[in-house]
Amino acid sequence: MKLFPEKAIILFVLAASLAFLIIAPTIAEDAGTHLRSVGFPGCSFRALLGKPCPLCGGSTALARVASGDLLGAWKANPFAFLLLATLAAAVPLLLIALAWPGSVRPWFRNKLVQAAFITWVMILALTLVLHWIPRLLWN
Repeated sequence: MKLFPEKAIILFVLAASLAFLIIAPTIAEDAGTHLRSVGFPGCSFRALLGKPCPLCGGSTALARVASGDLLGAWKANPFAFLLLATLAAAVPLLLIALAWPGSVRPWFRNKLVQAAFITWVMILALTLVLHWIPRLLWN
């Protein structure tokens, strides 16, 4: 008996992803003032170090995606935008994995899929670095 069965992990990630994708846009509707009005303290990283964290602007990006302003979301924080897109793309894959156990695993054994996954992770990392490092230096 496995401690964490595959289905339980898929259900947890799927539930967390769906909850985030459904609840977060309503919370981030008016990113700056609304979050502060519900007691969100702001960025702890910025409060401690005086510099923006990698996700600073993420609430604004989320609010702009929710309102359909994709360019504005990209400008607010490209890393958060791509992370949100990744999460949204993962939901159908998780639903397939849950409905047909074992159906997704063979995809990840495919060298082309593995290369695409590694490339996407590198794009995320590069976006993070290219967005965050200049903000650290000049903010």
